[in-house]
Amino acid sequence: MKPLTTILLLLLIAAFNMSSAVGEKQLRLQRTLEVRILLNSTVLVRVSSTPGAYYWQYFKDSFYNLNRSYWHSQAIDMIIQAFGLTGYRVLGAGEDEAKYAFIVELVFQLEDSRRYVERNGTLSILDPYKPSGEYFSSVRVESEGNMYDCSPRDKAWPRIWYSTHELEWRNADLSDAPEEYGICFKIPLRIASNLPRDVAWRIYLNSEPVADVKGEASLIYVNEDDKVSVDRIIEDQEGVRYVCGFHTLPAALEVNRTLSFNYIREYRVSLDSRIKIEAVSVNGYRHNLPYEFWTAENTSLSVSVIPVVIEGSFTNHVFDGWEDSDGARLSVNFTVGRPMRLTAVWREELNIANTVIVVSALILAFLIPELRKRVSVEIIWEKPSEQTRERDGKQRQDV
Repeated sequence: MKPLTTILLLLLIAAFNMSSAVGEKQLRLQRTLEVRILLNSTVLVRVSSTPGAYYWQYFKDSFYNLNRSYWHSQAIDMIIQAFGLTGYRVLGAGEDEAKYAFIVELVFQLEDSRRYVERNGTLSILDPYKPSGEYFSSVRVESEGNMYDCSPRDKAWPRIWYSTHELEWRNADLSDAPEEYGICFKIPLRIASNLPRDVAWRIYLNSEPVADVKGEASLIYVNEDDKVSVDRIIEDQEGVRYVCGFHTLPAALEVNRTLSFNYIREYRVSLDSRIKIEAVSVNGYRHNLPYEFWTAENTSLSVSVIPVVIEGSFTNHVFDGWEDSDGARLSVNFTVGRPMRLTAVWREELNIANTVIVVSALILAFLIPELRKRVSVEIIWEKPSEQTRERDGKQRQDV
């Protein structure tokens, strides 16, 4: 009798221990989440719940079979919370003896998930079991299109992002399991420029505007083959603009290497003259007036006029540099550091050659009549008239 009694006692103890263990396990089932995303934005979701192979039969007989609808509806509610669903359709619910688990499956469209952001191409999945002490022991996502792991569990994004069609996270225990998982269908990319903070600029993705920025940088989401561009020319204020030489670049996979666009500040320079001239010469190149052009900040210029001397009857106009709109004087060589509206400065000089000619002419005009008078007097004395000669002859006869 004693051996039999001992065996019965051991069986009772084992049954009691299993019952206690299963009682605890019904609150701490192992959950696995499987997600499949199709190209048409359809999402198939499956959640498997199991107490483990050792406890499965006892759990099924003592708990699951007593109220299957409760376990199924609870799992469906958790899926709704995980994806923030506003619409879905249940595909099925039942047992999977091979996995020692009961399974719930449903389907929805990405736009029916409040955790999907189409503009950013991101989908977040919350773990609704974690607050109650359970958790997803594994999360597996398959996609027909490209996707990237951007889970918040990663303290820093990887340096290089590679597209994939499969993502999987495994959690060893409750403390290791994150509260949220992230999937990116696009790559987060930081776009920066060297523009001043108060200058507004725009980012384009494949020629379509995606962000208006006022500052140094902005975060956008791109695909591997996308091209990112910015405005080539940005006019900030009167006479000031910014020019980007390489304003279109391929989207980079290196997220930590910011994709940067370098702008050069340019100023407008206007040239004119109050005296009509043929042209101006800017660094050796001839241009007709009025002439206006843009040049980079701190550019050295050599600007003159053609011709540099304009002859007048008595006064010549000689080019003597430039004057800006504030009245400041500049030489022909200067550095551009602001918008400039320049007017040619002329100084007057006596036209010596013409003056000598005119003075000589005046002198001659004055002297010629005097010379004529003098010549006439001399002729009179040298050639007396006939009457004078007759009178002089009579006087000699009388004598």
